[in-house]
Amino acid sequence: MADVQSKSPITVVNDTTGGVGVAWINANNAKVSDNTYATCQCGSGAGELSNYLKATDFGFNIPSGATIEGIKIQIENKWANGSSNYGYIESFNYNIIKGGLRSLTNLTTEALWTSKTDVITSYGGQTNLCGETWTVENINASDFGFAMAVQGYNGPFGTDPMAYVDQILITVYYTAPPLPNIKARIDGALKTYSDGQVRIDGVLRQVDSIWARIGGVLKKI
Repeated sequence: MADVQSKSPITVVNDTTGGVGVAWINANNAKVSDNTYATCQCGSGAGELSNYLKATDFGFNIPSGATIEGIKIQIENKWANGSSNYGYIESFNYNIIKGGLRSLTNLTTEALWTSKTDVITSYGGQTNLCGETWTVENINASDFGFAMAVQGYNGPFGTDPMAYVDQILITVYYTAPPLPNIKARIDGALKTYSDGQVRIDGVLRQVDSIWARIGGVLKKI
């Protein structure tokens, strides 16, 4: 079974890289789920794109030597009509960020946002690598993250619809590296500890745990 870490971003910004759309306002509000929102009002005419809402510096600390199995992105979002009570917001381009660059893999189709109250939508998954290959260093880096752009449509009348993002959360699934073999000298022979027993005062006894110093840190094995 994979180990799991879930993290919120430390930094969220309005990113104009790749073309200029409508800015996200209060982008930093998309860090945590607290009902304060990053917002973007877009939709003039036949469709209008937002800038990218870019979240990075998640602070992952996946152990060295682990194997990355999957990445899941969760977005807590909602939308609201403009003054004409007509229009829509849809997802346009959602990309994982590796080494500071947006992936070429779009994790979404042009799907309508359907909820006017907070809802969580998920992309990637426990065995989905989002179109990339990964090292632990890629994930732990401050430039790992996620970027999203939306598109709005309103038609000819009224104010544009509004996109709201409350939180961006990333979960990383990984298999930790195996611990080194622990050996002890029992009855004059060097044997691998594997069955929960060690010889104490000449008697083979069951023990609940063994502690060892690994990489300078005392760990329970």
